[in-house]
This record gives sequence, C-alpha cells and structure tokens, in this order.
Amino acid sequence: MNLFWLLSLAHLMGDFPFQTDKVFYYKRNFRWGGLFHVAICTFFNILLTLPFLKLRYFWLLLLILSVSHFLYDELKTWFTQKVMRDNIFLFLLDQTLHFFTIWVVVQLFSILHPFPSVAKWSIYTNTSFIVRLSGFVFVTFATAPIIFYLQNYFSYRRKQSEKRNFLFPKDRVRLLGYVERACAIIVFVRLNPYFWVLVPVIFVPRLIKQKSEGIIEASLGLFFAVATGIAIRYLVRV
Repeated sequence: MNLFWLLSLAHLMGDFPFQTDKVFYYKRNFRWGGLFHVAICTFFNILLTLPFLKLRYFWLLLLILSVSHFLYDELKTWFTQKVMRDNIFLFLLDQTLHFFTIWVVVQLFSILHPFPSVAKWSIYTNTSFIVRLSGFVFVTFATAPIIFYLQNYFSYRRKQSEKRNFLFPKDRVRLLGYVERACAIIVFVRLNPYFWVLVPVIFVPRLIKQKSEGIIEASLGLFFAVATGIAIRYLVRV
C-alpha cells in the first residue's frame, strides 16, 4: 500500500535531513527539544498523507505515530545516558521500532478502511516515485549516522594501538558525503547500466583528499548506494 511508503518517506525526512545538529542537541538535552523534533516528523506525516486526512480515525493513527516516536526517542536517550553509549545496534533497533510502528499503523488503517476513497493525486499514488525518493533520502542522509557507527565499530574491534574514536561530523563536513551518495544513487537508479562504472569514480575525490582515512567512508557509501539502488530497481519493477 502506498500509505506505508508515504509514511516511511515522512519518517526519513523528519529523522534525517531535517534533524539538524541543533535539533539533535536540543532533543538530547531538553524535553521540549524532543517534542520539537516530533513536531517536525508529524508535519511531514501530514504533508505526505493529505488525501487520507479526511478519513475517519486517520488523525488518531497519526497521533499514535507521534506519541510512539517521542517515547522511542526518549527511551533511547535515557538508555544511552544511563546504561550504555550509543552504537550501531541501538540505532538499528530504534529505526526498526519506528518502521515497525508505521507498518502496524498501516495494517490498522487497512482494517478500518479496506477500500479507502481518497483523492487520486498523482504525487501520492505514484509508488515508483515514492520508492525512488525514499531510497534517495535514505542513501543520501540516513546512511551518514550508519557509516559513523560502523567506523567506530570497526575501530573498536582493532588492536588497542590501532583504535581510533570517530566523532560524528558536523553538518558542513557531512556535505561531501551527501553529494557523493546522492550522485551515486541517481546514476545507479536513473541511468543505463553502461553508466554504472561511474559510481565508484564519484568517490575518487574523497580518496585523493583524505587518502587512506577516506577508504572506509567511501567504501561504505559505495556499498549503500549500490545495495539501495538494486533494492529500488527490484521494488519498482515488482
């Protein structure tokens, strides 16, 4: 159902490109910051489900998403401050809870409205476009923290003398990675397979600039772009 992809895209938009460093800081340190972040996510939930808003109980389902999002984030913040430091496993668990809740809400909606009568606005009914855009947002923005967590994870597993603590880069520093992964996913999804050879080339400037220090980030960026591109081509074709 398109609704799942619409709400998934809304979550990706609110949780990554529009969760800036300042929003993240306020969310981690102030209760109102968490509410502000959820308000941003709720805004995208509403914006991307406009044709459904007139249906009975739909606002209740959006409320469930907003409340659960706030609770998950508050629980993660408490856990990382009191129990253990943030890591790739907590990040993946948190995101799994978010997307599982979206799936549950969509199932509830399908029970309440098996055949919903909504306006046939092309931008909301074009599943191919929604899936491609979701993949683009995921690869460009959502993989930034994943790459960061994996870098620290790989570093932690090295010998003591080779360990290195990576700090999550600021917005401006992440810009190069955003551009790399955005270009890579566009080439892989939109262009003829003959042009796929250009995808690795996109990451060459990073390797020239950062040399060995950029190998892990470039390799992970390439991997996520290719893997997501394959998934998008499969989903759109199916």
